[in-house]
Formats: sequence, C-alpha cells, structure tokens
Amino acid sequence: MISSPSKHKGRQIIFILKAWALAFLILCAPLLGGDTSKIPQKQFITWDQFHEDTLALVEEIKKQGPWDGIVAITRGGLIPAGILSHALNIKIIDTLGISSYDEETNIKTSKFKILKKARAKEGKWLIVDDLVDTGDTADIVKEMIPDGFFVAIYAKPKGEHSANLFGKKIPQDIWVVFPWEKD
Repeated sequence: MISSPSKHKGRQIIFILKAWALAFLILCAPLLGGDTSKIPQKQFITWDQFHEDTLALVEEIKKQGPWDGIVAITRGGLIPAGILSHALNIKIIDTLGISSYDEETNIKTSKFKILKKARAKEGKWLIVDDLVDTGDTADIVKEMIPDGFFVAIYAKPKGEHSANLFGKKIPQDIWVVFPWEKD
C-alpha cells in the first residue's frame, strides 16, 4: 500500500514535534529544576554491527535445529530472518505481524494487535525478532507457536527470560535505533 502524501506529511509533523519536545526537555529541564536522567539514551546500531551480531548466533541456532522454517516477527524480525535464512540455508520464511505500539504516536501500549497470523503452527520453527524488550511480544508469539524457538539479536533485562536465545544484552533504559529506522 502506498502512503498518501498527506499521511506522510502528518508523520513528518509528528516526528518534528517529538524532536522539538525532546530538545526542550534536554535544554530547559535543568533550568526548571527538572531531572534529565529519565530521558532515554539512544544506541545506534550500524548495518555492519547488526549483520555481525546476527551471524554470531548461527552456530548455536544450528545446534538447536533442524528447522522447518523461519517465522519473522514484523517488522523488526524481517532483516535478521533474511540474514539467518541465508546463513542456515532455510528457504521457508513466514511472517507474524504483531504490534504493541500506537501507529500514530509510536508509543508503546498495553494492548497487542495481531496484524497477520503466521501459518506455522506445527513443526520446529525458528522465530526471529530484532529485540526482546519486556518479553511480552515473545510470550504471545510462543503461545501461538508452542514448538517455536524464539531468537532475538538483542535483549533487555526484562525480556531475556522470554527468548530461547539472544545475542547481546542492552540496558533496559536504552532506546535502540536500528539502521533501517534512521531518517
């Protein structure tokens, strides 16, 4: 589906407003006696770093296989699923669309919306996502695909328990910016 120019412009305006609000908080909060320690720090992941971190999981994933296919959690799991499909020679890839973010504000909500169900229900499936944050998404996906093996390239402390395997730990208060998310 192609976005209409007005919808794209609306997203640009929201992005600009968020940027201005963040700049205001950073610059003015100390003057007003506010605490800026709660403003999330960002960690930018490069394409090379992401590719390397994804491939670092291949040997352990091989030990857990063989696999009937991969289920990529959209959208974050699409790119690591592609990398892993080549490295593991897995040609069957399904997707599962699940969202816990309000699409207009990009703010995390407590409700999950299944955007697209995976066809994979039986068999040994490798479930792939870029990041496990709180573990809520992983837990829901593992209920939907009980024999799935959930792999995240990065994990935060609150979500580590939900992944069967993850690569690198990220502090809970860090906002990860992936290379495909940069404007």
